[in-house]
Amino acid sequence: MPYLVRIEMERSRRRIRDYLLNVMTGYEFEQPKPVLGFMRATALEYAAHCRRTTGHYVAALDRANISNKDQGFCC
Repeated sequence: MPYLVRIEMERSRRRIRDYLLNVMTGYEFEQPKPVLGFMRATALEYAAHCRRTTGHYVAALDRANISNKDQGFCC
């Protein structure tokens, strides 16, 4: 569906909803909760999940164990 057609359809739906709310008694509209991110997770939850599921994650540090000792760098 083209973008402008989708926007116009949403506008029509809202106008119909507003009309029904004003005309009919007992007609209620509950705002839907937005679906957040991948698998309904927030960005912070998704990033934390990705960090925990890597093979380098150390739970005690809450991050990967980073050191250059085994890399053979001088200094």
